[in-house]
Amino acid sequence: FWQKDYLTCHTDHIGLKGINTQALLQDTALSIRSVHLQSPTISTFRNKNIPFQHGVEKLMPGKLLAGIKIPVGIDSVQIQDASIDVHEVSAITKREGIVPIKKLNALFRNITSRPLEKDSLLLEASAQVLDYDIRTFTYVESYLDSLSGFRMNYGIAPMELSHVTAVSNPLSAIAVTRGQADTLYARVSGNKYAAFG
Repeated sequence: FWQKDYLTCHTDHIGLKGINTQALLQDTALSIRSVHLQSPTISTFRNKNIPFQHGVEKLMPGKLLAGIKIPVGIDSVQIQDASIDVHEVSAITKREGIVPIKKLNALFRNITSRPLEKDSLLLEASAQVLDYDIRTFTYVESYLDSLSGFRMNYGIAPMELSHVTAVSNPLSAIAVTRGQADTLYARVSGNKYAAFG
């Protein structure tokens, strides 16, 4: 067996607007103006004590979409009040750590498997991690860049660093005893091979 991500998901409500029903019924395209997900809950699990399978490329989102056989075009996907729990069993400590992401609101734009020359996938989001706000998160990926070039920015509200221990202790046996962080932020550019910022 190799390491795998196991996901479970459910949501309260899914709304679809502007569906091209003729193309859908003829199995020629999936075209939707907007998708709305209300209060989805996602749980992921990975055990890092199981061997990792090397040599398998993990495709970036744009390349995953390009692999869909029929044309797909969704103008926007809005997610409101999502919760994500990321479970991981550490190869270092043999213990399970959980990263809780709450109150996630996100907007995906320009989701397509047949991009035009200047098209990019866009994501704007806000959330809470360990009860602290991720005030802004943006991700932009070029569809037609062969290396999946992207830009990512985020900013996190001031926080007590000792709260990080809830995640760092079970995953890496590191505890933060005290400390205060002012606004944390990052600006990152990269591609499928490397990132800097």
